Amino acid sequence: MPSRFAAKESVGYYATWTLGPRLGDVTDVTGWTFKATFERYAGDPQAFTLNMAAAEADEGFRIWDGPGRRITCRILPATLAAISDTTGQFVMVADLLATPPGEARFFVNDLELTVVRGPTE
Repeated sequence: MPSRFAAKESVGYYATWTLGPRLGDVTDVTGWTFKATFERYAGDPQAFTLNMAAAEADEGFRIWDGPGRRITCRILPATLAAISDTTGQFVMVADLLATPPGEARFFVNDLELTVVRGPTE
């Protein structure tokens, strides 16, 4: 899974990630929940949180292949467009957190999202 990734504001972001060695000997993430709050700085009032998505087209995380430790991450263009910024490009950071069924939530990986403004041609 990428620690650093980029998204165009006009199209959002969608990818499938394979969770790596930080999960140790875990071989299946079926039934887990994932969460990440993206912010430019601590206490950012324009931060947004990705939780588990109810449907494939919804924003958030979904289990793609539990035994393969693969999840999808979707960020909608409207979410990125709602962030006030006039620089044309900015970075947001988040901690990816996981909660296995019946267990405590834990840190999986740090994430760095570069958002690029402007139309896609």
